[in-house]
Amino acid sequence: MVLTSISGWVRAAKALMVAFVCATVLVVNVSPAFAFGIRGSAEPSEGTAVLDDVYQESKQVTESQPRGMKEVQKKASEGLNGVQGAANTGKMKSPGDSPGAQTVKDDVKDAIDSVTD
Repeated sequence: MVLTSISGWVRAAKALMVAFVCATVLVVNVSPAFAFGIRGSAEPSEGTAVLDDVYQESKQVTESQPRGMKEVQKKASEGLNGVQGAANTGKMKSPGDSPGAQTVKDDVKDAIDSVTD
């Protein structure tokens, strides 16, 4: 009689754990939808001015005659590439900006070292 009572409690505990895990997964997946009230550091419309300039310049290039090699190289040397120019270079991260960051190569090496030790 005690054994059936204990197995009944174990079954009920398992069912409760499954229900708790399902509820937790549901709450975690739904919580980003509630983030609309939190103000971030950037407005959604901040990036459009730079992108509009890139779009206008791209449109002008497609409507004009093909550019020469010197013109393309001159434009490409002004920034990241010939289309984007120097737009958003201040927002990009580089190895010089993040001296403490690990590269993917370092992460893989650390993982391999931890497995082989």
